[in-house]
Amino acid sequence: MTYDFHGQWERQVGHNSPLYALESASKYQKKLTVDFSAREWVRQGAPKEKLLIGMPTYGRSFTLVDEEKFDIGAPATGGGTAGEFTGEEGFLSYYEVCDFLHQDNVTLVWDNEQQVPFAYRKDQWVGFDDERSLKTKMEWLKEMGFGGVMIWSVDMDDFRGSCGMGKFPLINAIKSANEVVCEESDGHISYHRDYSDCTRYYMCEGERKHHMPCPSNLVFNPDQSVCDWPENVAHCAHLAPKKDERR
Repeated sequence: MTYDFHGQWERQVGHNSPLYALESASKYQKKLTVDFSAREWVRQGAPKEKLLIGMPTYGRSFTLVDEEKFDIGAPATGGGTAGEFTGEEGFLSYYEVCDFLHQDNVTLVWDNEQQVPFAYRKDQWVGFDDERSLKTKMEWLKEMGFGGVMIWSVDMDDFRGSCGMGKFPLINAIKSANEVVCEESDGHISYHRDYSDCTRYYMCEGERKHHMPCPSNLVFNPDQSVCDWPENVAHCAHLAPKKDERR
């Protein structure tokens, strides 16, 4: 659960699921991020390949004390106005966030430090994830070598397509981050991990993409671009046969 780091239970605005911390944040506040939380699990001994990173399709909202003070940490009286459909103060599904963004005089901000967006209008403030922030998190996840994602939740994404980016834009953004696009020059061959199947990989030959299987009992090793024994590939180690099974 790498979300609900901040919410209406606080008296200052904070983002629901920041990837990184603000440089100016306190020592405690710097712990309330996706990056710190995931790293802490690893530091405590959890295998990276078994950790799934939570991706929220909702935002946490606040009511500002002063409309002129809207940055992270600004004073708040409590949760923002309840959404039309979710009906809970301080909480908005992504499709309700879209409705908020479509109102007049809304200011949308991309926080470069935390790598997430927030928006405000008069005394209403909401921090949420969008396509850009989720793709950024997916790139971070792949670079760190974590096992995958958990989405909370499918029904709070824009299932109607009212945001103007098609149906389920957040879930599709997460899925597209794992898609392999072949853009190699002619005659050049490259190999890419299949994030959904350890035993297969993608081979790019120019702009052509081939979905290839590894030989029996082997998995793709993206560090070496070869098929290898599962015990040599951290995220596929669970496929390694037990010692007595190799006899």
